[in-house]
Amino acid sequence: MTIIIQIIIIYDTVMKKFSTIIALCLTLLLLSSCYKDDNDIGFDISGIIGKTWEVDLGENYCGEPLFSEFTFYSGRSTRYGAGREERFFDRPVELYDSCPFDWEVRNGNLYLDYADGTYADFYDITSRSNSFDATLEGRWGKRIRVHFVLVGGHAKEEVE
Repeated sequence: MTIIIQIIIIYDTVMKKFSTIIALCLTLLLLSSCYKDDNDIGFDISGIIGKTWEVDLGENYCGEPLFSEFTFYSGRSTRYGAGREERFFDRPVELYDSCPFDWEVRNGNLYLDYADGTYADFYDITSRSNSFDATLEGRWGKRIRVHFVLVGGHAKEEVE
């Protein structure tokens, strides 16, 4: 009878330790999967072969509304690369201008440095598979919340 009691005690002790280890592993897995580092954010934005995003930045030219398409290509790392912003008249859809930029994700923020010397900084990025939101600070000296929507799933073909 004492052997059975000892076996039960040993079994109970082992199971408590095992269930504690399993609970700790699950907690670590859940906490680590929620955090996105700079490479994760950069990959969400640029993908493997580049991604194009459409956004309304509230800009206009001579009273005509403009919308922008940003194309991001990653470099040697998914946290930086090159890209291009194209701004279009809304109706009819017609290209207004285009400007290349270098981009980098640092400390969870997206920084764009344009070829013409201007910049745009995006803070508080929340990304999903087909869209992301960010707070833009840049050209205008003001901060606005913007919503980017993925165009077609990958970068648009470059047309020369």
